[in-house]
Amino acid sequence: MRTAVRRNRGIVSKEGGDGLIALFGAPHADDNHAVMACHAAAELVHRVKLLNDPALQVRVGVHSGYVVAHVIEADFSSVYEAGGPAVHLVKRLENAAQAGQIVVSESCQSLSTGLVTFNALTPKRLEGFLRPFAATSLSRSAD
Repeated sequence: MRTAVRRNRGIVSKEGGDGLIALFGAPHADDNHAVMACHAAAELVHRVKLLNDPALQVRVGVHSGYVVAHVIEADFSSVYEAGGPAVHLVKRLENAAQAGQIVVSESCQSLSTGLVTFNALTPKRLEGFLRPFAATSLSRSAD
């Protein structure tokens, strides 16, 4: 998972259990952050499929939005910790995904239109949100 993130100019912000949170366009802004995130997600799903292990299933949520980020300094390294509504939303999108699926927010899709291919999904009901949330899935051609 880390390789897919790094190859697409992202950083792994947090790992927990069998998942991770990656940031794109941070710590330095990049206008292509949404495209890079979509390509990393597609690569991640593709790499897991190549393992050919039916017990391994990956679900991915991708969102573009502002995060509250701060650096945690350790003896020999720095880690960017992210929080806020965007992190909350991306976790909900991941939970709404089926195995092998990448669910993308409307904001990320709008920033990636023309560079990434999406498939329409029915609006998703996400925990913590009153209205169904418009989302798409990343097309297989993105990887």
